[in-house]
Formats: sequence, structure tokens, C-alpha cells
Amino acid sequence: KMTDFEKKISKLIRRAKHPIRYHAIRAAAAILLLIVTAFGVVFAASPDVRADVINWFKSTFMHYSQYSSDGQNSNTEYEYSLSTIPSEYTELNIIDTEDGQTCLYVNKEGKLLKFIYARGGIKDNFFVKTDLHTHIEGFVNGNKADIYITDSDKESSAIVWQDSETDTLLFISAKADQDLLITLAESIKKTPK
Repeated sequence: KMTDFEKKISKLIRRAKHPIRYHAIRAAAAILLLIVTAFGVVFAASPDVRADVINWFKSTFMHYSQYSSDGQNSNTEYEYSLSTIPSEYTELNIIDTEDGQTCLYVNKEGKLLKFIYARGGIKDNFFVKTDLHTHIEGFVNGNKADIYITDSDKESSAIVWQDSETDTLLFISAKADQDLLITLAESIKKTPK
């Protein structure tokens, strides 16, 4: 067995035999540190970058789009509510969740209007069914939005966006066209808790 002293001497001999390799490794580490630091400055200064990169990641599978939270958002100061609800819908249930709320409304035909928000304070996955849907990129009060429109009688259309001020993810689904979804989304009220 080698002693600690012998291990250190052996390491120094290897470095002496291959000085370029060790300088290259140090240079690569320094460049990586510089890139990470530069990205960190952009990340800290830009809410858009922070929202896009850390709090909610979007990935698309065969039939669903998944929005995933890393659980790092600690902003729980606000609650959200729909201020415009189509007249044919009545409130069915409001469910408080650990990280937000799910609001369900129903019309006489039994069709649901769902409004969900999640603050991103816990690690969470949020799935939106997107097969048989046309994806459209849009905006809700200046925030980028994913809009999923379907012609299927069995499926609802949906809109998903993130409030850039609080990093909260918001979702509405209903048998509705793009204009109505955007109208509903822009009617959302954000109130302090």
C-alpha cells in the first residue's frame, strides 16, 4: 500500500510528465467557470431567462406537453382568479392545492372550463394533452403563451402561460376558440394573499 506521501509524490511525477494535459484541464475549467458566471449574471438580471430556464421546463411527448417545475420558486404572495366566466358556465368546484389552485366550471351540456395555476414552489409536472391539437404561439398580457386548439368534439382547447413577474404557471382549458381563450386568460386577476 502507498502512503499519503507516496501518493502525492506519484501525482506530482505524473503532472511533471504531462504538463500540457494539466494546463489544458485548468484552462478548460477556467473557461467553464467564466461561461457559468456570465450565464449566472444574465440569469439573475433577466426575469425572462430565469422563467424560461429554471422554473418551468417544457417538453413534448407523443400526446402531451409537459411543463415541469424545479421547485425553486418561493413566491406565494399572490392568488389568481378568473374575472370573466362565460355566462353558460357555473362554478363546480375550487380545489386548493399545495402550490396553487384548480377551479372547475361546468355548462348545461356537462362541458368543463378549467383554470389552474401553480406557483412553482414544489417540484411538479403539469401535463397538457396536445395530440389532435394545433399549437399556436401567442401572448397573454405580454407573456408568451402556448395555445392548443382542437376541432375534436371530445377534446378541449387550452392555453398555458407563465406570469413573468411571479413565475407562476397558468392554464385554461375549455371548448373554446383561440380568441375566447385569450380573453379568458387576459381577464385573470392577480391579488395579494
